[in-house]
Amino acid sequence: MARDRFDDELDDRGGERPRRRAAGAAAGKAKLLNPAIGLIVIGALLLLGAGVNILSGLSGNFEPELEKQKQKQFEQIDANPQMNADQKKQQKEILTTFLDALPKYWIPGNALLALANLVVLAGGIQMLRAKSRGLAMLSSVLAMIPCVTSVCCLLGVPIGIWALVVLGKPEVKAAFAGGNARSRDDYDDGRG
Repeated sequence: MARDRFDDELDDRGGERPRRRAAGAAAGKAKLLNPAIGLIVIGALLLLGAGVNILSGLSGNFEPELEKQKQKQFEQIDANPQMNADQKKQQKEILTTFLDALPKYWIPGNALLALANLVVLAGGIQMLRAKSRGLAMLSSVLAMIPCVTSVCCLLGVPIGIWALVVLGKPEVKAAFAGGNARSRDDYDDGRG
């Protein structure tokens, strides 16, 4: 009982526990650096890619290239000896349906991807600053979704997992709370 009163006095006068809490928060901030940079890089690259795709859709350069790709695919279908004429016709119809619809959805789809990657970028920045843990978690999850990160999914999945693991650590939670959250050491003495 006397020990508890002494601990309370230390806490009131800026003693041991607040210092441990602040040190835990500083250690938590240090752990955020690398996964936050990873999220920022992925978000920025993919935001840039989506912007380029939107510009190509707006400039009209997209559709002639699409027609070239369609002709290449038709040639590959025609050259396939394992397909009969009906199968080749069906494959061409499916391909034509898909490629004819693609220009309608190209700009809105890339705008949606740009928005998602803007969230990844903003979450990485907030994670670096130890602000808005919820946004940092959302950006980590978005980075792991292959249709959001497209070709960067090989990097997005491990970086997103890494970021989520780091965000779950008690000292990192304390860093987001500004060091005011109770650290694990506060719970170890049974006073909880």
